[in-house]
Amino acid sequence: MFQHGSLSIQDYYSAFLTLWHEYADLVTADVPIAALPTIQTIHATTRRDQFLMKLRPEYESVRSSLLNRSPVPSLDICFGELLREEQRLSTQAILEQSHGSSGTTTVAYAAQGRGPPMHSKNLQCFCCKEYGHIAATCPKKFCSYCKKKGHIIKECRIRPQNRQAQAFQTSVIVPPITTSATHDSPSTACSVPAPPAPDYCTP
Repeated sequence: MFQHGSLSIQDYYSAFLTLWHEYADLVTADVPIAALPTIQTIHATTRRDQFLMKLRPEYESVRSSLLNRSPVPSLDICFGELLREEQRLSTQAILEQSHGSSGTTTVAYAAQGRGPPMHSKNLQCFCCKEYGHIAATCPKKFCSYCKKKGHIIKECRIRPQNRQAQAFQTSVIVPPITTSATHDSPSTACSVPAPPAPDYCTP
């Protein structure tokens, strides 16, 4: 029995009609002319239903929708809707493939170096939303606070939260420890008296 199989919707439609016309010619060969219109109407309905029933499982939702309409659309209308569904499924498959086999996109909030290593082409920059780099190396950095380019909000120098954090870090800096030998005051230094000069004038 002829099935949709791996054919495209267009190829399946063409092959199905070819076989159906051969079948119809055999069936209607001996039908009286007076009864021919009735037989052709019945055959048109049967042809549409057979075409829909031989579709692959991924078209089940469209097939059910078409058969549940009142009245059921003609074969040509069904064919047009199936072409649109085929395009939608193809686009969906391409998107899933581009995002990896898991169908997930890794957003590069891992710009801080956290998480397992991964291919750069799968990284998405949360700054410009493009792929292949992270926010730390983004050539299109934009601050959502001051609306200027060249940095992101957590690097913004005029943002109050960032200024407070910087001031806190400055206030807790511990001065370097120095040795006492380099900072002895003059009052504690030992003074050694100079020896008296010889008196060469005394006989």
